[in-house]
Amino acid sequence: MAIFVSGDGTRFELSEDQGLLGRGEREPNDPPKFNLAPLPGGQTVSRHHARLRQHASRWYLQVEPQSTNPTLLEGFPIPRGTEVPLSDGDRVQLGDIVLTFRGPSLGASPEEDTLVHAHGPPDHEVAPLASSGAPAASPGAPEPGSWVARLPERPGVLDATGVAALMRVNPFRGLMIDESTWRDGHDYHRQTAQLHTLGAHGWGIVEGLEAVACPGQGNTGSLIVRPGLAFDATGRTLLLADAVRLEVPVDVPAVLYVVLSYVEEPIAPQRAWSDSDEYTRVLDRAQVHLDSSPPAAPALELARLRLEGPVRDAIDPTLPRRGELDMRFRERLHNRPRPDLGVAQLVLEPAEAGNTTEQHRLGLRYLLREIGLTTPYRPRWAGSVQLDEGLPPVSLLYVTGRGAFEVSNIMFGALEAFLASGGVLLADACGAADSPAFTHSAEHLASQLHRTLVAVERGHPVLLSRHVLPEPPAASEGGGFILTTADVGCLWQGRARSRDEVRAAMEFGTNVAVYGRRRQHPLDVLELEA
Repeated sequence: MAIFVSGDGTRFELSEDQGLLGRGEREPNDPPKFNLAPLPGGQTVSRHHARLRQHASRWYLQVEPQSTNPTLLEGFPIPRGTEVPLSDGDRVQLGDIVLTFRGPSLGASPEEDTLVHAHGPPDHEVAPLASSGAPAASPGAPEPGSWVARLPERPGVLDATGVAALMRVNPFRGLMIDESTWRDGHDYHRQTAQLHTLGAHGWGIVEGLEAVACPGQGNTGSLIVRPGLAFDATGRTLLLADAVRLEVPVDVPAVLYVVLSYVEEPIAPQRAWSDSDEYTRVLDRAQVHLDSSPPAAPALELARLRLEGPVRDAIDPTLPRRGELDMRFRERLHNRPRPDLGVAQLVLEPAEAGNTTEQHRLGLRYLLREIGLTTPYRPRWAGSVQLDEGLPPVSLLYVTGRGAFEVSNIMFGALEAFLASGGVLLADACGAADSPAFTHSAEHLASQLHRTLVAVERGHPVLLSRHVLPEPPAASEGGGFILTTADVGCLWQGRARSRDEVRAAMEFGTNVAVYGRRRQHPLDVLELEA
């Protein structure tokens, strides 16, 4: 006897040697059928989803060729038309429904433990060539210890997607169009998209989907998952177009996991010829929920939480404490364009003493090249900005000179908003001995912007954001406003007594730029450089 048990305790028993798992009542010529439609998520199961058969005291599961929804055994996708042996305690997932198999688990030969393909014999049963005078020798197993023996049996992308073959519709005048024709047409595009996604890009979180605290809601608070895009381990698209709020229960386990999973939701019902409702559309959507167990593939983990009081955002995302949302275990998809790191120069009026529009422009060019070679970012030069212009979207705004300067009310407001957004303003005094007027003006500007400049000391992010520096070249910082009297712009251009001076200035400039990018995008440290 074969028994399947659902998560809510519903039991399905089969006393015969074959059966059918699916949705809806038994139809003519069907073997005994387990109707999974009444279970939560039952609409995600195909009408004819998978067949059971017993052979030599062992049970086997074969996915129906026309099944349109995924089938997984212990988290691994099973291609359509493929038969696999079942063991007692195996977890079988059909669509969104998870069943536990209860039945005999007898030993089987190695041939029975391998996947049995319904469309032809296995590779080792290939007949000899007709032109050969003697039977062809069996290829046999590769020599143990050889590099051939270490090759995978199959590419992982094939097993992950469960695609056994690509079949598309061949249209011609007079072609009979029914539900199977539509299904084959759509399946072809879905399967090719899955293969392309996993083969060319991989899987993981593409953008967004951050879990952040929402304080003040209940005893333990709540959290919000922001909109975003991801691909799961089978190559399916997970699109969350709107933010989702999750209430954290009071009686919670030691650890909670924020889980993102793929769900197919049938919508737009229509009364069919069989006098029953059929759904005319299927909505592919991303479902966010809290779970007490780590998510099983292909679901994705967005965050985890060891609760202690209300939910809180991590002060340091790289080292969250108990009670803070931990996003260190998010799987990111990195095979995508490098994010931009924008740099612009704030140009002081040429009429002011010692200030020219081209000052340190060559040094900035070399700094951008260094950022591109040593960081995961793509440097982008946003050009020069006059004092009476608005600021472009950059992470680093560089200003240099020797003489005194003032900024207009328009520029002052723009600088205020720029620093509040996380960007960094680097004021670099050109010619340390000749630029006290510039330094005084920069200090006055910092005071007007309510930034208190403090000497950069060991442990400051400016010393650690990319390169590890023992100390900066004479710099102070406050809320994203950095002032240096080391004339790093000239050092970037090679005007130094030694190569070590140039290298130290270049690494400092790179660190400042990355520091600005991280202030604007705090999770970069986890998603790009962890």
